[in-house]
Amino acid sequence: MTHDTCNTPGSGAARRGQRGFSLVEVLVAVVVLSIGLLGLGALQATGINNTNNAYFRSQATLIANALVERMRANPKGFDDGAYSAIDSNAINCNAPPNPYCAQRSGAAAADCNTGQLAAFDIWTAVCGMDDGAGNRDGGLKALLPAARLTVNCPAPCGKGAAHALKIAWSESRKGAAMNRSVTMVFQK
Repeated sequence: MTHDTCNTPGSGAARRGQRGFSLVEVLVAVVVLSIGLLGLGALQATGINNTNNAYFRSQATLIANALVERMRANPKGFDDGAYSAIDSNAINCNAPPNPYCAQRSGAAAADCNTGQLAAFDIWTAVCGMDDGAGNRDGGLKALLPAARLTVNCPAPCGKGAAHALKIAWSESRKGAAMNRSVTMVFQK
């Protein structure tokens, strides 16, 4: 009786074919893992980008709300049209309004009329609060990329007229710049 030992379990021939992974299997595993890691990296980058864009929208909304509250606190300036036809591109942040209608560097706030207070409110929304030493806190030009504030009032802009306040900025989405804006309409 002869026996063939080539295919019996435990023989050398059967063990030789099952000695671990082949180079092709390892390369396929590395490629699959690499694609997964690239996808994870892209997901992380998209998440960071969306977080930044949400921050910009939040800041624009907060600045718009703060300016509307300042307009509400200055009803005479609002009725006189001191908050109409505003464009932040015409505002110089290196030249604080004179008089400065808020306390800074230990100096008392100036006594401002309603028109001066409106000019101060707009400058503060665009440029932020100045501490007197040239340092500023907030302001849409510092917080938003390529930011622009406009306040418009349809003619005749008088007592009780609606004011459209718009804050526009540029944000990045999928590598391309996109213009975004927040618009509020305020009527006293």
